[in-house]
Amino acid sequence: MGLFYVLLALLMASVLITGHIWINVVCLVLFVIFFGVTIKRSKKVSLSFIPTKEFGFKVRLAFFTDFFIAVTLIGFNVFIPSYLQDHLGLTPLQSGLIIFPLSIGWLLINFTLEKIEANRTVRGLYLLAIGILIVGSISVLIGAFHPIVVAVTLFFLGMSFGTAYTKDSVMVQEETSPESMKKMMSLFTLTRNMGNSIGSAIIGYIYAMDVVIFKTSIQNVMVFCIIVLVGLWVVWFTRKDKSLSTVSDK
Repeated sequence: MGLFYVLLALLMASVLITGHIWINVVCLVLFVIFFGVTIKRSKKVSLSFIPTKEFGFKVRLAFFTDFFIAVTLIGFNVFIPSYLQDHLGLTPLQSGLIIFPLSIGWLLINFTLEKIEANRTVRGLYLLAIGILIVGSISVLIGAFHPIVVAVTLFFLGMSFGTAYTKDSVMVQEETSPESMKKMMSLFTLTRNMGNSIGSAIIGYIYAMDVVIFKTSIQNVMVFCIIVLVGLWVVWFTRKDKSLSTVSDK
């Protein structure tokens, strides 16, 4: 248990400490070392804090996907409102109304996901959702100066984020034994929160950096999100496991 909190401290320090890059490197190296030690100890203990036996292929993929989806989500639901107020001069109410379609799309997918995933493979559903996120990021990149374009795009992005988040959670629950369910869901929530925290740190740095590749800082953020999402799409595209290619009976 103590090693787990040490891991969290080292990971956060490797990302959040600024001004001394060598400290970030040292913390990251120590994190990798302690992570390996934690995994080895967990395999030897029957009732370990981290139930390593539960981390099958689909569970690992769900954790991995959810972490990076959480990282990119911050670029939309936190930094787009800031951009709308800082660069386009919108009021907090106006920026809130523009970001609101993200929540509407997310809510809508909760009621329609069962129909959408019917006769689709898990792999196909993720490729579709991540593909829409990539296209949406490009749309925001190009239409950054047009709030209406941003609002419409955010609606579809909300549906895709909701799809990924919901399926990640469902996969973990389906592949976890009842005895380890509480621990696994706690770790899953923690992984998502870590993605949000690390995403805030990284994207915040990109948003505030002096070197602007495009005209506005939000476009730099979108480039980062596109890179992460393309990498995630490639990971899912290259997964050939049969369990991911099973068509849903719903």
